[in-house]
Amino acid sequence: MLSDIFSAPRPKDGKPTLGITRLGKGDYAVYALSTVSDGNVEVADEAAKQREIDNLKRLQGRSDFNHLLYDMKGRAKITITLQSEATQ
Repeated sequence: MLSDIFSAPRPKDGKPTLGITRLGKGDYAVYALSTVSDGNVEVADEAAKQREIDNLKRLQGRSDFNHLLYDMKGRAKITITLQSEATQ
């Protein structure tokens, strides 16, 4: 839904941009985009910028790790034993 809204045309002449998007479970959502405000990166101080950079790096690292695990599980036989099962 967010990708549809963020790629929708800007409202013109005070009239909202209307749209419809399909949701994950097959439902549909109708939206009306009435205003768009451009962001201003100059407002953020250096510490805030660094926090955002660190957050993006962490998210990218987590995504890379999840993809690595998915790939490894697909190519290898892996048995996951829970600690409570290992002590029985």
